[in-house]
Amino acid sequence: PEERRRMRLIHSEMGNAKSVEVKEKEKEKDKLSAGGSSSKKPSNTNRGSGSLNGSLPKKPLLNASQRSIIKYCLDNAKEDMADRIVRRVGEKKEDFKGFIEALPKEEKQQYVDSLKEFLTLVCNSMMDSEFVQKIGFEYGQKHANLRTKGFKPDFFAGTADAVTTECTFLDGATHAPSETAGAWSELSTFVFSNVRDGYYQELRKQRKNSNTFQSKVKLSEMVQESRDDELNERSHSPGKSGSGELSGSSKEGSPHYVLPPNPVC
Repeated sequence: PEERRRMRLIHSEMGNAKSVEVKEKEKEKDKLSAGGSSSKKPSNTNRGSGSLNGSLPKKPLLNASQRSIIKYCLDNAKEDMADRIVRRVGEKKEDFKGFIEALPKEEKQQYVDSLKEFLTLVCNSMMDSEFVQKIGFEYGQKHANLRTKGFKPDFFAGTADAVTTECTFLDGATHAPSETAGAWSELSTFVFSNVRDGYYQELRKQRKNSNTFQSKVKLSEMVQESRDDELNERSHSPGKSGSGELSGSSKEGSPHYVLPPNPVC
């Protein structure tokens, strides 16, 4: 009997140990599942925030110090900033001076105002380099229509240099001149390279459309000429057969030959 009791105690202890192990394993599973769900939740929130933004983070243009210098200069700019830039380009390039002076007064003012609006928008959008690239491209496209009035693409380089010079003066030696000139030079180079690209793309587009139009005109002219030739051939063919019949009937011996009248004695 004592041995049986001992065996029962041993079995009961083993059963209790197994139940404890099972409970511990279940607890570990619960912890793991809870930890996994908590680790997944941040990833879901991150994905959600990314989908709300709908795009990658914007890439700024220039570094923070350079952007600060540009902003300081722009805050000190006067109303005639763009007009000063245009005048400086004319002082350096005679062909640009001839172009701008040949424009009517209203168009010249539009040119200056457009430059001012463009530069202001660029300086206010330096936190998004892709947007600056886009507006520079569009600004260049608008200049393609000025080519017939004497505009040349090398005017963009002269304008970039004038922007750097005039806007550096706006700093008033608050920052180191080399830093100010460097910031404006880097900004102008980036902006007006995209302006030039937009100009050339629009120019190629206009030439392509012009060539397509000329090809259509030539094709329509060729079709019209062939129609005219066909009509001429049709109009001439009855006359030829009629003249042949008349010449045949005038020959003696033909059934249609008419005898001449007898001479009067």
